[in-house]
Amino acid sequence: MIEHYALHARVKKCHMAALIMMNDSGTSAHFTPFESDFVSMTQGNYSCIETANSKVPLFMVTVATVLIEHEIIDPKDRTTRTAISKLWPVYCVPGMTMHLLSTGQLL
Repeated sequence: MIEHYALHARVKKCHMAALIMMNDSGTSAHFTPFESDFVSMTQGNYSCIETANSKVPLFMVTVATVLIEHEIIDPKDRTTRTAISKLWPVYCVPGMTMHLLSTGQLL
């Protein structure tokens, strides 16, 4: 299994080319380019998303659940424990180059 890190988190299932997870305060949902990241999914035509390159439309083709493994650090004694969290909904958008995590959805 290939794992990658961001914000002390790693996706439990991960496509080899997915090396970057970006926490984005401007995105309204979580996105990934790879269906192989999902533990369960429903395929469909969910919508088109806008990106900086308006000449290349990107389409959400799957909505799914992703599991991330992350550390929780106790601020009092700096001890850590590992937890697994479920992210839903996460949309698959082929053509993206990285995962986008919505700050608003995480709060």
